[in-house]
Amino acid sequence: MICYPEGLSSFEICAVNEYWLLSDKADTGFLFAQAVIDKKYKDEKIRKVGAIAKKTLFLPCGDNFFCRECGIKMPVSTRSEYLRRCKTVEEVFCDECIELIKQRSIHDAIKVVSEYKNLAFEKVNYISDLAFDEILALLSMSVSLDKDFVFLSGSPSEIFITGCEVVDQNLFWSLVNKGVFVYLPEIPKEVELASELLYGSVSKLSYDGRSGINAYYKNKEVVCAGVYLNKPSIDGVDTIDLVGLLYQRLSTFVLTSNDVRRIKKMFKDVQIFKLYKLVDAISREYRLPIDNSRALGSLLNHLAENYSPVNLYFTFNIKAKDVVAHIRKEGCSDYVARHYFTSFVGNYIERMESRDYELVKTWSLPPEIISSPFESVFSDLYLNQHFNWNRLSVREIVASWLDKVNISDDADRILSDCRDL
Repeated sequence: MICYPEGLSSFEICAVNEYWLLSDKADTGFLFAQAVIDKKYKDEKIRKVGAIAKKTLFLPCGDNFFCRECGIKMPVSTRSEYLRRCKTVEEVFCDECIELIKQRSIHDAIKVVSEYKNLAFEKVNYISDLAFDEILALLSMSVSLDKDFVFLSGSPSEIFITGCEVVDQNLFWSLVNKGVFVYLPEIPKEVELASELLYGSVSKLSYDGRSGINAYYKNKEVVCAGVYLNKPSIDGVDTIDLVGLLYQRLSTFVLTSNDVRRIKKMFKDVQIFKLYKLVDAISREYRLPIDNSRALGSLLNHLAENYSPVNLYFTFNIKAKDVVAHIRKEGCSDYVARHYFTSFVGNYIERMESRDYELVKTWSLPPEIISSPFESVFSDLYLNQHFNWNRLSVREIVASWLDKVNISDDADRILSDCRDL
């Protein structure tokens, strides 16, 4: 079927008919080439047949020329469009049906994503179940989050709370078990496709005009594998002021003796972790092999309890210089040299403590020793005049903390011990 516009001459109609004549034998699929038709009707003073054909509509037989959804006719106006339609293996739809299918797909995608979120993010009022250190951990992460932004990281290993991996992972999995964090190791394909339809890919490369560099930005609504903050729900309503709730719970929390012991151990683990990093820095700085022995572990355990990192880093530097000088002067095997640092520092501390001396001088910590979010929040709440733990021993941290919290009667003994510095 061919539809002609009004006003065509008989010669133009004949030219158009020949333009749309099909042939299985011709490479182009058409019986006559346009140049042949134009030459044939040159004496009739008509326009180029290609220009005339663009104003006609050609509707051959075949499924590719009818909308698969509503069945409406979908003619073509050029040979290239005809050939493209013949070769396509995809279903053909009219513009109205395409829009309807798009809206239906979006509606279905919203349903898929919504149902998955409702299943993955169970509504839980977990605030009252949180331990003291868990409240601080969650608070240290929540204060830097947008109220509607629940994505935290791509994997549990990226979670950064105290900076000490062992402590952070223990806190993380405890919070997962209480419904605070939700870890989605992978996303069902159906949900992934639905999310991509609604919000685009997981990350898009965008230009940041402020920094002048390309950076990846993730749409806040995208559902992807990773760790999420599951905001608490009270009476079925998602809590907006999470930070306010956490501060309120913190102010009324009553610590037991077990709480104090557990949290003190956590403080100590963090400080010991720092000291190990300082020892590594010393080893690199002075090219001094230092054996990670039990003796070193026991020494750092004692030092973390009683001395601040900045005082110890000064001592480490001085003793490392002494070790290097001793090795150059006396000489020794590599095995013996690896134990010298621990021995020199340990002997020096014993002499200091036997004479009731104190470590007074300090040395600025290397750049790799950074203050964690947990440390910053804790310092702001409980450590007067300190914004991190670098100038404090564990005993000093705990003593200052216990002066500002509510403790139960069974914690009095620990309180007295910690204040007896």
